[in-house]
Amino acid sequence: MIETGAGQSVDRDADDQRYVLAAMASRRARRNRPRRLVVLCALVLVGAGTFAGWGASRRSATAAELRAARTELATVEQLVPQYQEASARGEVSPYTPVPDLVTRLQTYARQARLDKDLPSTDATESPAGPLLETTVPLRNIQNKTLPPVTRWLARVMDEIPGIEIRLLQITPNDRGWNVNVTFVKPTRR
Repeated sequence: MIETGAGQSVDRDADDQRYVLAAMASRRARRNRPRRLVVLCALVLVGAGTFAGWGASRRSATAAELRAARTELATVEQLVPQYQEASARGEVSPYTPVPDLVTRLQTYARQARLDKDLPSTDATESPAGPLLETTVPLRNIQNKTLPPVTRWLARVMDEIPGIEIRLLQITPNDRGWNVNVTFVKPTRR
């Protein structure tokens, strides 16, 4: 025990014991708090929220795909009767392959009485989604007058189902007309 000047005495051991007891009580109080359990629950809650958000986004994406598929189905169902009617009338599908496409183009040019035979060219095929596109580029077709060229183009469009003109350039020159045309024929694979 230590005497202070004001007539009071202080017991240092008692003070030390109070601090030790307070520290022990603080440690026990911390042990009694379920901090790890709270952290674990918070992590589980964050994981569940993430999983729920991912599930909701997948659900909305799947719902959008379902709507698109239903729209496509409705379109196809509307086209089926038209296809059946056309088939009954004996019409040819626009996606039917034409193996002699270049030969037919040259034959129609001769029948339209173009001044010269068409320049020799090869057809190239390239995939276009579920279809296969056959492309025939014809360059520098020279003709003195334009009506045979237009007759030839009209005949090609009438006689070959589904053929398209991807490029058509008609320019005048000193010998008449210069024509560049690219035909594209989509076919089923």
